[in-house]
Order: sequence, then structure tokens, then C-alpha cells
Amino acid sequence: MSNRPHNILAEAPLLTILAMHKAFGIFTAMSFDARIQESIEGTTLDHPKDLPGILAYVDFRERVVLTREELSDGLSRLIEQGRVIEVAGRSFYENKREIEPSSFMGLTPQEYQQACDAYQESFRTLTKRRKKP
Repeated sequence: MSNRPHNILAEAPLLTILAMHKAFGIFTAMSFDARIQESIEGTTLDHPKDLPGILAYVDFRERVVLTREELSDGLSRLIEQGRVIEVAGRSFYENKREIEPSSFMGLTPQEYQQACDAYQESFRTLTKRRKKP
């Protein structure tokens, strides 16, 4: 038997570690604002980025699907800072003309679910195309 102290966290699944952090009050939410902004960079009023596109970009870069709060709060901060502009239909583009910042009302659970469903469907379609010989 080794004299080294047993490190339970080294063997615990990630979700257990996150639950322990949350239980002990040291859970910190990660901000994905930079990734959300990256997903919108280079977009214009004529070619904005939609919510499924933002979800897809962040998932590709971070291997995580944003929660409604992460996506909504991140967009809200970026819009209020004047970095991103919202257009009708819940699409967004980069503020290159320094238009005055506005506010963002957030995403409803239904809007978020629709965006997730659209992203998942596009992912399934892409996966099916890759499997065909």
C-alpha cells in the first residue's frame, strides 16, 4: 500500500466534482461571452447569425451546448456593450458602425428550445451526410 494520500477528486467523475463545488458554495459559472462574440464576428445586417448558429459555434469550440441563461446573458451583455446588434427574428450581427448600444429582453424557454431543436436537427443532417459513402 502506498504512503501517498488518496486523491478522491482524481477518480471522481466530472459531474460529481461540479456537484461538490456547487454544494460547498464554490461553483463559478463560466462566461462564454467571448465565444458568442466570435461566432458573430464578420456578420452583417444582410447576413446575421441566428441562435442555432451561435449554439453550433460554441459547441464546436468548447464542446458544450450553452444553457438558456448562458446564451441569453451573454447576448445581453454583448448587446448592452454595443458589440452586437439584434435584428428581427432573433438574429445578431457585429456592430461595426458603432451604433448606440441597446438592451436585450432575453430568450424565452420556447425560443431557446426552438434554437436547440434546430441546431440538433442540423447536426443530425450533417452526421447522416458524412455516413453516406
